[in-house]
Amino acid sequence: MVKHDNRLFAFGCSFTRYDTDTYADYICKNYKEFYNYGNPGSGNAQIATTLSEKILEHDINKNDRVIVQWSSITREDRYVKGSHSPKVCNWWPKGDVFNLNNSDFYTLEWHKDWVSMEHFTKITYAYIHLAYGLLRSKNIPFCMLTMLDILPPVYERERMVDCHPREVIRYSVNYHDILTRIQPSMKKSIFNNKWPNKHGDNGHPTESQHIQYAKEHLSFLLDNTWPL
Repeated sequence: MVKHDNRLFAFGCSFTRYDTDTYADYICKNYKEFYNYGNPGSGNAQIATTLSEKILEHDINKNDRVIVQWSSITREDRYVKGSHSPKVCNWWPKGDVFNLNNSDFYTLEWHKDWVSMEHFTKITYAYIHLAYGLLRSKNIPFCMLTMLDILPPVYERERMVDCHPREVIRYSVNYHDILTRIQPSMKKSIFNNKWPNKHGDNGHPTESQHIQYAKEHLSFLLDNTWPL
């Protein structure tokens, strides 16, 4: 296999870096140098911030290649000290605010006071827009993909707020040109839009499913014919 001379950088959540190989690990075999900054449980604030920091740290430029995998819009990230990191600040990816495993922290009262799909959608689209503009401004070849569809998912539990209100649709229209450049979500492509309780490895795609996704939607990453 002839490996491309470019450095490859990947950013995302556990769908990009996991205990088993992901699409990024499959694609990186075609590149001589690979940096995987995926972090399990991370939300889009952490992904966008890490992208910005690593562009400066590594002097990422037009000769490099970047993959940005966006996570669920309803994940919350905090850069804080805590029991997990008592001496220094670190990312605390608590995960999705609607995850039943987080209900001890994200209580019904917290939801009533702090949850709105308008908020999640507004800041997510801003992160994507800013990341898109930053990469374009530096002429860095990149692609973006998502774990879930970018529009807010439909939630079935009573504690969850309604989705697709008028403001959310307006945001989608405003960012339409950028959103349409994002590759199909893994949920749609791999799971046919039906998130399984158990599938692959603890709700994650199997290695073969990751490879399938890469071949079907990211072939230009394999042969290094990246769009700007």
